[in-house]
Amino acid sequence: MDTEKPKPTIVIDVDNTLIDTAVRKQKALKLYHNIDASLEDIRRDYYLTPIIGSPSAFSQRFLECLTNEDTITKCEAPAFTGAAETVGLFQKNGFDVVFITARPSRLQQVTISELARNGILCKQGDLLMPSSDVAGDFKKETLRKLHSERQLITVIGDRPEDVQAAQEIGLPAILFASTLPHPEVEGLRRKAMSGLVVCASWPEIAAAAEKLRSGSTLMAKLRELFAAQYGSWLRDIDEKARTVVIIAAILVAFSGNALREQKNHDFGWWFLLLALISSTLSTVYAIRAFTARYASGELSTEPVRTRIKQWIAIFLGYQSSWSHLPGDAIEEYKNLRHSPENQQASAHLKFFYETYQTHNPDALLNLRMMELRATNYSKLYAERIASKLLLISVVLLLIWAVSDAWTHFAR
Repeated sequence: MDTEKPKPTIVIDVDNTLIDTAVRKQKALKLYHNIDASLEDIRRDYYLTPIIGSPSAFSQRFLECLTNEDTITKCEAPAFTGAAETVGLFQKNGFDVVFITARPSRLQQVTISELARNGILCKQGDLLMPSSDVAGDFKKETLRKLHSERQLITVIGDRPEDVQAAQEIGLPAILFASTLPHPEVEGLRRKAMSGLVVCASWPEIAAAAEKLRSGSTLMAKLRELFAAQYGSWLRDIDEKARTVVIIAAILVAFSGNALREQKNHDFGWWFLLLALISSTLSTVYAIRAFTARYASGELSTEPVRTRIKQWIAIFLGYQSSWSHLPGDAIEEYKNLRHSPENQQASAHLKFFYETYQTHNPDALLNLRMMELRATNYSKLYAERIASKLLLISVVLLLIWAVSDAWTHFAR
């Protein structure tokens, strides 16, 4: 099983993003209906309403004819200026480029030929198309699948559906503003949750994609830094909890001894009793804070479980099946020691998939970072409660000391 880190991948829409489909519409209007229309008028309305009227059977047939092989062949459309050069630059710089389109798969060969005619290299496996003429949620479902398999950097498209499909998987989108009016572009920008870059040309797209890749690299480094900090924080919380236990235990001993020596249940006696209770609770919560916890998998953040037979085996020093739980890390290691070499070599793959249900390196790193963070918080709450109880105990003892000193002074 190959676990090599996937190359950064850019997903690019075809029509109106790479290919200037407005030119095809202009030629088709002239060829099929002898209608002269300017490119400016065609680009102003994606559905050509001012030219062919509001939605009707006629307009529907015309729009459908744009995606048949005969029209694509007869009404050749060029690539946008800079598109071929930018795609070539992506491929040269180590990106995997995947092309996605709502054109049906029966147009695969003519689409590859059209891209090639415009200087854009597209292999058959890099062109993703719906199997039928009805695209439906094809782009959303395909992007979701790609996101689980590849290291996606961005999606480049011209329509709201392209942006929305990227946003649903938390991916920044690059909108090529070739078909959308300004108000609609601004509306998409306001709704974008994971980043939207609006570009008016392909050189702008090239610069935006490179920024997103460098940003992704920087964020990966930040993730490593955060994971290291969370690990350090975990140790810091444990040290704080241990310190609280020591101080709280001293206060328990002091307040308990003072209570025993206090003969009268006066005002000060109640403060001593409250200090004893508070410091005892502080000790309990602090012990809870540094209790060993699972740090991976579904049980992450939960205290490590034990059974009575483990108490007995560990107390007596027996290294038997009683000393660990069935299926725990100790048993897995012992089983692996007696496994064939090929299973030993791929044990990490089995562990990752059983623990996280993925082999995606980025997903594993993110899950690990969030696990450490969650484990920190599971300890942090107990430590904070213990610290506050300890502070209350100190305040109560100070009040008792002042009260006791005042009583002796008054005598």
